[in-house]
Amino acid sequence: EASGGINYQGEAWYRKHFTPDNKLQGKKLFLNFEAIMGKRRVYVNGKLLAEHFGGYLPLVVDVTQALKWEADNVIAVWTDNSNDPTYPPGKPQDMLDFCYFGGIYRDCWLVAHNNIFITDPNYENEIAGGGLFVAFDKVSDASAEVLLKIQVRNETKKAFTGVVEYELQQPDGKQVAFLNDKIR
Repeated sequence: EASGGINYQGEAWYRKHFTPDNKLQGKKLFLNFEAIMGKRRVYVNGKLLAEHFGGYLPLVVDVTQALKWEADNVIAVWTDNSNDPTYPPGKPQDMLDFCYFGGIYRDCWLVAHNNIFITDPNYENEIAGGGLFVAFDKVSDASAEVLLKIQVRNETKKAFTGVVEYELQQPDGKQVAFLNDKIR
């Protein structure tokens, strides 16, 4: 009862009208919601593009095919933070000792990628996959083995050959490791 039981619980709608910049045409476009708590649905121009439960991970939605160019577009987000035992915290809010947020409570970004891009781990929905995955092995006071894994997506119908460059820096900016890796 952190708020004395006065937090709003229930449904809320958010709407954003916009006309996309023509410079974005031909790119892969994603909405990246940093945080929406509760049940949520994301619509673009009346089409349901995503539905998700819980708010502890960002939500990334591919909107590329749903946008209209040189026209008004509407993003509509439905949220509901009503008590629901099917997602965390799983208890009624009046039994909690903290404020349980609802709705969109962090930033949302429109992210544009070229047709060959490093994926987003939240969009890919793969365990330890998507984007850039960094892990450490054989760690000691003297050294550590850095393990790198990257997922690159090619949205074109053509083969692609390129190079991914990795650089490890100390906090002062001094380069301590560099690796380039050819990808196909």
